[in-house]
Amino acid sequence: MENHNDPDKLFVSIIIVARNAEECFGNLVNDYLQQDYPASLRELIFVDGASEDATKTIIQEFSQAHPELSITILDNPKRIQAPALNLALRATRGDIVCRVDAHVSIPRNYISNGVRLLLEKKKDKVACVGGPWQTVGKGFWGQAIAKVLSTPFGVGNAKFRYSQTAQFVDTVPCGFYWKWVFDEVGSYREDLVRSEDNELHARILARGWKFFLYPGLMTKYQCRSEVVDFLRQAFGNGYWSMITWRQSSWRHLVPFCFMTSLMVLGFFSILWEPCRYLLLALLSVYGLSSILVSLAAAFKSEEWPFVFVLPILFFLLHLTYGMGSVCALIFFNRRWMFKEVKVRKSIPLER
Repeated sequence: MENHNDPDKLFVSIIIVARNAEECFGNLVNDYLQQDYPASLRELIFVDGASEDATKTIIQEFSQAHPELSITILDNPKRIQAPALNLALRATRGDIVCRVDAHVSIPRNYISNGVRLLLEKKKDKVACVGGPWQTVGKGFWGQAIAKVLSTPFGVGNAKFRYSQTAQFVDTVPCGFYWKWVFDEVGSYREDLVRSEDNELHARILARGWKFFLYPGLMTKYQCRSEVVDFLRQAFGNGYWSMITWRQSSWRHLVPFCFMTSLMVLGFFSILWEPCRYLLLALLSVYGLSSILVSLAAAFKSEEWPFVFVLPILFFLLHLTYGMGSVCALIFFNRRWMFKEVKVRKSIPLER
């Protein structure tokens, strides 16, 4: 494509990678159908990770019902995201690439607004634009988890989780990238089970390019609704964030520091009394902060039962995330983990 400055001629490739996402996937493809951006100027690249439910059937039936839409369906036998994303990138034809999470819903003007904003920010060396997530959950526990993931106390400086201010950030979800960015920095690292986006974004930022968060591109993200699934995800995120710690924001290391502080102080408190007071002080400050944040969240939504469960969920999130990081530090190939990080050379995306 050649018309890099004309919003009426830019071709957009939407990438969706999914595995066992039938619960919310039907809503997302309907959102794609309703987009106000011309159908002739967009395509959908879907990659299925060997789903065991009706996810792939949904997209196949959708494609058959709408022959006017350009839809490509691919299979990812490796199941993890990075290989799937690279498969999709090799199949794209667009000037702009947008990766959309399978668990989100997008407004009708999402593509048109994303294209417009990316063009507007081109002069500021912005390589990718996106909007904040409005996290929602099903049932009592899903709603509680959504509140935990929507506060700075829960997720640190992950601005896309809660901020409503237009600003430059270190990452955005469901972002619109110039396709040439991937030609310059390369594809996703397929040796990473998670945190592949953090590693890619580190390469983009190292080139001097920027990410821009814009509230007008807000999407709704459906989080886990079961506490066990929520904690399993947190452990995996903590594990892989530690492995890519050089490429991650400092916020990913805070739970690790919290966890190791508890472990160290807990051990030495047996031998040295001052450590007991330090441990008590740490837990007191954390507990009080957690309660105050929970009160504020419950007051804002006027749903007071959450006051009793949010402090527990905050602690479990940070503890489990930190445990994942500790396990990565103990069991992973540390020589690989601590090697010098450099901006990787371009990895061509041959078709």
